[in-house]
Amino acid sequence: MPETPVRVVTGPAEATAPWRPSSADAEPAPDAVDRLSDFDAFVAARGPELLRLATLLTGDAGRAEQLVEHALGRAYLRWGRVRRTGDPESYVRRIVVRRYLSRLRPRRRPGAVPLPTGSATGSTNGSTDGRTTGSDRENVWKLSMKASGSSNRSR
Repeated sequence: MPETPVRVVTGPAEATAPWRPSSADAEPAPDAVDRLSDFDAFVAARGPELLRLATLLTGDAGRAEQLVEHALGRAYLRWGRVRRTGDPESYVRRIVVRRYLSRLRPRRRPGAVPLPTGSATGSTNGSTDGRTTGSDRENVWKLSMKASGSSNRSR
């Protein structure tokens, strides 16, 4: 897999970075300048490793860049607290991994009705041949109609 080049923001003049709010007319406070330079140094030093991690997770350079941008944006908003932890790279790596994992989880639909225990899960209602009975299928049908909000009995 070819290595994706990383664009690293190194100076405060590039205020269009996706993780930094743009304010062309506002002059940053001295504390904010320190925070910007510290954050920029962190991105320059650890950005390629973060992108590599995201690429390994996603397998796609575009999605990896989005993942890293999101993580850096979250870290930038809390940078004062993040750098006080003593290990900002672990903090940002954790954001990358958790964001990736959250995208893998299936979204739950509102109003989803869980199946009752034993129904449509291989329960045989006491039959020994392993087949489900008509009552199992009818229970599943009723639950699916209830979940969809439909009362129509036509199949």
